[in-house]
Amino acid sequence: MHAVIDNNFGELVARRRDGALIGPFNGWLHFPQFGSPAWALNKALWEHGVLPGGIHQLVILVTAAKFGARYEISGHEYFARARACPTTRSPPSPR
Repeated sequence: MHAVIDNNFGELVARRRDGALIGPFNGWLHFPQFGSPAWALNKALWEHGVLPGGIHQLVILVTAAKFGARYEISGHEYFARARACPTTRSPPSPR
């Protein structure tokens, strides 16, 4: 998992300073019966996406904001910026 993150995720923060994985990665490693299929699905969705990269990231950011998924927002802001998608944050909507 470290190699995949290091080779593909650029500046995305996926580890703490002490090297511990953050986000979904620890759970995927500790429970490989769920992590392997989750990674396979994630990879397939990424490889076979039909939306342009910036729009894809925008959809992820809007969905993550709707559900308050802070790590998802943080992670995909990186990918959105890499695709020149503006990432100016709006105030959270009232629930």
